[in-house]
Formats: sequence, structure tokens, C-alpha cells
Amino acid sequence: MTMIPPEELTPIPVRIVDRSDLAASAKKIHRDVTYRTIVLSALNPVRPIFVQDLSRALVIVQAFSNDVVLCETQSKAEDAANAVAGLPNPEGYLLAKANAGPTYLPTTDLSWATAQAFPAMISICLINKVPG
Repeated sequence: MTMIPPEELTPIPVRIVDRSDLAASAKKIHRDVTYRTIVLSALNPVRPIFVQDLSRALVIVQAFSNDVVLCETQSKAEDAANAVAGLPNPEGYLLAKANAGPTYLPTTDLSWATAQAFPAMISICLINKVPG
């Protein structure tokens, strides 16, 4: 076996990695999914559709049967502008039943819904982050 003289050796670059960083990056991320459909009616024209939740990552909503208005407070949902036929100037976010696809809301806030025509169905998918 021959020995290589030290002057002919080429150093190999080395990076030291903290093992705790590796463990943190290897954690699995779990998402808890909740499905619900809420029906607004003449007897219940204003309803909270999801509560404030700091673990929530995303809400997916879609209106069926009639247009829906999403609001951040109950008083905005009860605004007279949301009771006008055709909703020409809604107080809130208009979730039109004609939308072919769902609406994605990356929010942790509370949301209320109302409609001008009934019944108005809202399909909701809540996606929450679960600590791993």
C-alpha cells in the first residue's frame, strides 16, 4: 500500500448540519378537513358559516341555488343592501351561484352569510393545520 504525501491531498468541503433542523423539516404536516353545507332560508337569512380559528389554513366555499353574500360581521350581513332583489350593490363579498368553480379563502377570521333569494345553499370545506 502506498502512502500519498500530505501536500498532494485535496481537502473536501464539509458542512456541519444541526440534527434538530433535520428533525423539524422531517415532521409531517397534517390537515384536518371538515365539510358542511349550510342552507339559508327566509326563516334563517343570516348565519355564521365558520368561526374564527387560528389553526385554519384555508376555506373553500361555493354557492348553489341562489347568490350569497359573505360578510365579516353580522351587522354587515343584515345590511339592507343585501335584501335588494338581484343584489346590485351588496355589502360584502358576492358569492355568485353562476361561478363554475369554488372560491378559496385563506382566512382564520369569522364569516357570516346572507342571501336575497331563498333557499340559498353554501358548500364549505374547512382545512385546518394540525400540529405534527
